[in-house]
Amino acid sequence: MAFSKSKISTIDMHTCGEPLRIVVDGLPDIPGKTILDKRTYARENLDHIRRFLMFEPRGHADMYGCYLVEKDLPAADVAVLFLHNEGYSTMCGHAVLALARFAVDHSYVAAVAEQAETPVNIQCPCGLVRAFVEYNTETKKTGRARFQSVPAFILESDIYVEVAGFGEGASPGDQNSTGKVLLDVSYGGAFYALVDAKQVGLDVRTSSVDALKGAAKAIKAAVQSSVSIKHPFSPELSFLYGVIFTDGKDAWNEHCRPLQR
Repeated sequence: MAFSKSKISTIDMHTCGEPLRIVVDGLPDIPGKTILDKRTYARENLDHIRRFLMFEPRGHADMYGCYLVEKDLPAADVAVLFLHNEGYSTMCGHAVLALARFAVDHSYVAAVAEQAETPVNIQCPCGLVRAFVEYNTETKKTGRARFQSVPAFILESDIYVEVAGFGEGASPGDQNSTGKVLLDVSYGGAFYALVDAKQVGLDVRTSSVDALKGAAKAIKAAVQSSVSIKHPFSPELSFLYGVIFTDGKDAWNEHCRPLQR
């Protein structure tokens, strides 16, 4: 399928170094009654554009982007499809923060001068995400941003999965052996497996990125093959997006207290 125009216009932003390439012009029409329908259409019919924007020489292995599309939620100010080097995600925190500033900076949403923050409602494939952007009326510039995501929930808590080459009982590095790894599966716009890195002999502060990625890949494959991932409302959201390693202090315990305001 050919592009609708001879060029695609983008604006590149970042959130603490995490990239976001926003496509502002040049896309063909993306039909669909709902945003999930549009996501399916883009995946099945326009994937050459994703590869064009995300892969080298224009992108890189960690590139991230989004398409601005027609909204179908009345409360939304803008609607987006997220894309990256492997496909199309349903929620992205760093992208939402960048998009919120972009929406105010480029007048998709009018800055509210009489308030400390301007609200920006972003329809993501996972639902409506409410962002808030600081705006300086003197300098006419946006500042810090924050957001409230869709409702989060735990799908599976304290379950064991058999992982090739990792976990209790496995021979380190031996893909022919398996070990038990304790984890949770939770949702916050996308499904993730949450794992204490110590269970696979790693440390989130000192282990190499390659070591963490290798273990995460094995754990993701194990969860995908043994755990039923089902969103309560949408089959399109019923898949495991990734693995999050923690330092083991994420549980509600003596080290955790409510945030004091």
